[in-house]
Amino acid sequence: LQETGAVFGCFAYVVLLAPPATADSVQEADNLFREGRTLLKAEQYAAACEKFERSQRLDPGAGTAINLGDCFEKLGKLADALQPYRAALNLLEPGDNRIGPVKEQIAALEKRVPKLTIKLAAGSPSKSKVLRDDVELGAASLGVALQANPGEHWIVVVAPGRVDARH
Repeated sequence: LQETGAVFGCFAYVVLLAPPATADSVQEADNLFREGRTLLKAEQYAAACEKFERSQRLDPGAGTAINLGDCFEKLGKLADALQPYRAALNLLEPGDNRIGPVKEQIAALEKRVPKLTIKLAAGSPSKSKVLRDDVELGAASLGVALQANPGEHWIVVVAPGRVDARH
């Protein structure tokens, strides 16, 4: 187990597979967005993030994604903040004046996001599984510096016939 100073979060948007928004869902998404903005201004970041996430699921939008990234960043979830900022770039139309600031935000965050590299010890059983915070990591994730949110994380190695190793 090797830490390079960062913790990573799994956070993704599936914009292309989202069902088309209905008038009701667009209105609900707009209401959630407005509630999120109010909560963000009141520095109630966890509640604001939840509103933005729900709004984004109902009606994905660049503005909502940007606010969600800002919200996660204010919570100290730096790795989680990158995904909505990247989603916003994909949703912004060419020439949108928000493209530059979003790119700058991503570049600044990428410098601050910690990375965590996990390697199995030599001779580990071939059927070993590695979990980070109860999420199984695939073989392609091992030995790679992955972005992570700052803070404490649990790494568990599970191997047939062995006691689980928890770090």
